[in-house]
Amino acid sequence: MPKPDFGAVVIGAGVVGISVARALAARMPTALLEQLTTPATLTSARNSGVVHAGLYYPLNSLKTRLCIQGAALLQSFCQARDVPYSRVGKLLVAQSLPEGAYLQNLHDHANALGVHTQFISRSRLNIIEPDVCANEIALLSSTTAIVDTSALIAALLADFEAQGGDLAISTKVTGIRPADSGSGWIVDTECSDGKCTSVSADCVINAAGHGSCTLANLTSPEKFTPYYCKGTYFSYSGPMRPKHLVYPCPDRNLASLGIHLNLDVSGKVRFGPDVQWIDNPNDYKAQTSRIPDATIALSRYIRGIKSHHLAPDFAGIRPKLGPPNTFQDFILQNPKPGIVNLLGIESPGLTSALAIAEEVEKLLNLR
Repeated sequence: MPKPDFGAVVIGAGVVGISVARALAARMPTALLEQLTTPATLTSARNSGVVHAGLYYPLNSLKTRLCIQGAALLQSFCQARDVPYSRVGKLLVAQSLPEGAYLQNLHDHANALGVHTQFISRSRLNIIEPDVCANEIALLSSTTAIVDTSALIAALLADFEAQGGDLAISTKVTGIRPADSGSGWIVDTECSDGKCTSVSADCVINAAGHGSCTLANLTSPEKFTPYYCKGTYFSYSGPMRPKHLVYPCPDRNLASLGIHLNLDVSGKVRFGPDVQWIDNPNDYKAQTSRIPDATIALSRYIRGIKSHHLAPDFAGIRPKLGPPNTFQDFILQNPKPGIVNLLGIESPGLTSALAIAEEVEKLLNLR
C-alpha cells in the first residue's frame, strides 16, 4: 500500500485552521491549504480581536466550553510568545428593567460557569467611563481581553512551519474523495496558475470558513447550508477615550452581541459590528449608508455620539449555519474515519481556536 503524501491535510488557513495545523504538525507531516494569496485575511482578520470570557452561550454548548478553554490556552500562548494581549475588561450596559433582568440572568449564568462578573453602580460607571450610559445597571466582565490578531496569527504560523508543516497558498480545494486503497483520502486542488493536482493524506480537516459547508457536503451524510451575516465596523474621531470594551445588552437569541465599543491593543477606538444578512459571501465593502442606524444604536449607551464621529472602517462576514434570529452552536463533525468538518465557526471562534485544535486531536484519537 503506497504511503500517503501527508499524515494530515488542513483546508483553510484562518486562525482556526492554522491552530489545528500547528497541533497536528507536532505529531505528523501536515499540509495547510489556503485558496487566497495570504493566510487569515477574511474572518480571522475582520473581527473585534476580543478574547471572550465565555459568559453568553448555553451551559452545555461547544461555544461555552471551547471559549472558556480557549481563552485560557490563548492567554498562556500569548504570554509565552510575547503576543500583545490585554485584559481591558468588558462592560455590558442595560437601559431598561427587562435588560437589567437579562444581565442579572447573565451574571448568574457566568457564576455557574466559574466566569467572574460583577455589577457596577451607575455612580461608579460615571467615574470609570463618564461617556457611557446605563440607565438601569452595568455588568463588568473583568477577564475579557483583546489580542493583536496579526501577531497571534504570525506566531501560530511560525510554530507550524518550525514543526515542518507545509503551507500552500493560492490552492483551492475542488474535491475530497476516498483513496483507491480504501484507506485515507485524496484532496483535489486547483492552483492559481490553473494547474490541478491531488494530495493524499490519512486525515483531512475542513476549516474552510465560508467554504466549509460546500466541502462538508462532499463527505457528510448530513447536508449543510451556509448563511452570511455581514458586520460593518466604524472608525471613531470623537473625543471619548474609554478604558473598557462596552457592549449593549445582547439579542436574546444571541444572533448578535450588538454594536459595541471596541479597543485594539494600541488603544484605537472603533464601533461595530452591525448586522446585515447578505447573499454574497464576497461583499466586504464597508458602506457609509450604515452609519445612521449605527449612530441611533450607539446613542442608547454612548453620550454625545454623532454621526460625523463615525466612518466606515472595514467589514467582516460571519459564517452562519442558520437564518436570522436563531442560535447555532459550533459543529465539529467526524462523519467518517479521518474526516473532520469544522462548521459555523463564528464568534467566539478566535477565542476558541486553540481549544478547537485540541478537540480535533480528540476526534482523530490523537489525545
